[in-house]
Formats: sequence, C-alpha cells, structure tokens
Amino acid sequence: MGNHVLRYARLSEHRFDVELYRFNPDSKSLLQALALAKERSRVMILFTLGSTAAAILKMTEELGMANGEYVFINVHSTQGDNYGWTNQFSLPDAKLNSSYPNSWLINAHRSFIYITYHVVTETLKTLNADIAVKTEKMYNFTYSPGIEPLDGFPVPVSYDIVEIFAELVNSSRQANGENDGAPVCSGLALANSIAQRRFSLTTGAMYVNAGRARNLNIDIFGFDTRSMSLQVFASYNWIRSQESRLQWTRNESNSFDWPTKDGLPPRDVPLCGFSGTEGLCSEKGSSLRTTIVIVVAVIFALLSGIACFVWQQIHRTLLLDCNWWILNASCLSESMRTADFLYF
Repeated sequence: MGNHVLRYARLSEHRFDVELYRFNPDSKSLLQALALAKERSRVMILFTLGSTAAAILKMTEELGMANGEYVFINVHSTQGDNYGWTNQFSLPDAKLNSSYPNSWLINAHRSFIYITYHVVTETLKTLNADIAVKTEKMYNFTYSPGIEPLDGFPVPVSYDIVEIFAELVNSSRQANGENDGAPVCSGLALANSIAQRRFSLTTGAMYVNAGRARNLNIDIFGFDTRSMSLQVFASYNWIRSQESRLQWTRNESNSFDWPTKDGLPPRDVPLCGFSGTEGLCSEKGSSLRTTIVIVVAVIFALLSGIACFVWQQIHRTLLLDCNWWILNASCLSESMRTADFLYF
C-alpha cells in the first residue's frame, strides 16, 4: 500500500515530497522511525495495525510531536480483531476525569485521522442480528460487545460477491437470450461486463472502475473531545458525482479540533518554523534575548558598583588605623633626608 501511494504521489502535480519508511512494530524501532520522520516531515501517513498506530501516538510527547504541528493519518481498508478498531483510540478515563493528567495524549489524538472503509451497520441492524444468530449457531462464535458482523470487511464483501455474480448472470441471460433452454454464458464475458458499472446491493451502492477494481467508499474519522473517541467527520462515496463525493458530517471549516495554538489546521510551515525558533517564535526569542541582555547589563553594573564600594571600604579601614586625617606623632617616622639636584 505504501509503495502504491508513493508512486501516485510522485506523479501528482502538487509540490510536496513523499518519503517511504519501513519499521518493525517494536517500541525501539517505532521511536527511531518517528524521530527520523520528524526531522523531514510533518504529515505521517501510516499503513499499520490499530495497535501500532495507538503506540505511535503514545510516543509523541517524548519527541515533542503532540503540539498539533504534526498530523498522523492511519489508512486501513478493513477493521477487525486482527487489524484494529476505531474504538482503540477512545480515552474513557479522560471523559470521566475533567483534570485528566495526560493532556498531551488528548492532543496527540486530536492530531490523528483514521481512514477506513464505510461501515453499513446503522442501516442493516436486522441483517446484523440474523448473521450474529446464525454465526453462533453454526460456528459457535459470538461477536464482542459493540461489534456487529457487518463492521468487519469479510462479511459485507461476501454478501457483495454473491449478489454481484447473480446480477451479472441475470443480465447476461437477458442480453443473450436462451439457446435451447440453456443460457448462453461466458466466464470471460461476465468478468469483462463488471467494469465501469454500478451495483445496487444489500450493503449499499457500489461502483467498479475500468480496471475491474471496486472503489471502496470510506469514512474519515477524527477525534471528538466531547465523547473522547473517534467519530466520523466526513465520508467519500464513489457513487456520487465527482464534485460531491467528499461530504462532511460537520462544518468543514471547524471539523477537526486541532490542538494548534490558534485552533486552525497545521500550516505548510509551522508558526515557529521547522526549527521551532522562527516566525512568531523568532520575535519572542528576539525580545527574550533583548531582555536577557538588559538584565545582564544591570546586574553587571550593580556588581561593579558593589565591588568599588567594598574596595573603598577596605582601603579606608586600613587607613583608619593611623587616623590619617589627624596629625599625630605616632604616625610619624624618621627617614633619610634626600635632595634632588637639577642641572641646567
């Protein structure tokens, strides 16, 4: 998946650099990969399991990446026990505790976007219940609480495959007619007829492109600070016209609650630059440096004055032993008389 995205990104007309990093899912490798990526990029597109993405978010504080200036986007075509669920990124403790100590972890989740296939559970509650009953009866398998059969990728795809094949066969019979009571069918013809076609299925409308690949409808999740969990912020549906494929479930201008200083989406160049000392921080840094110079100068002047005062006091104390301002015989001593001769 990463190579595929990298290839298309290089063909894009947009001017941005894309680099591909591979890492092992252990803590040390993750931390090293994240530190390396931080030096070169601010948008991290992850193609990994939910558990690995959650581990990465917990490392952002250590690397100073939980300030909203870095974006983490995890892309996964499916959800499941082996791949991860969106509920892995919920923070129930933060919801119950208004003074949640790990505020940086909330900020890291606010910088996180999860992109996965569109879930059809809400509109197929009856079908979900029927599948769950049959699964338990036939395979002695029970779905975890809060997870429906159609939430996972395999179940809806299985339904789609059967229905697509049935529709192709029926349309082929109608197009070719009957030959001695037997339909004229060709496997190759059926395969070719699936391209550039829309299907109305139990799980919803679906489109197959010219390459005979299914264009998957997706949901875009963002972190909601009220529920402290991922919620659908937008969806992308291939069935719609190109102009309306992307639809926001919230106001587009303030959909994501970014933890940046001004609450706006991260800029191409951070407010303080990539070094952290540019732009707005440069002005603050200059005034801070000016203040430091003034303070140092004042301290130096005070220390110099104190040093001069102390030296005078010590010198005066030594002279006071002889009461230098009083003429006293005890302070007088004999010395050899000398004379200077000037010659002209």
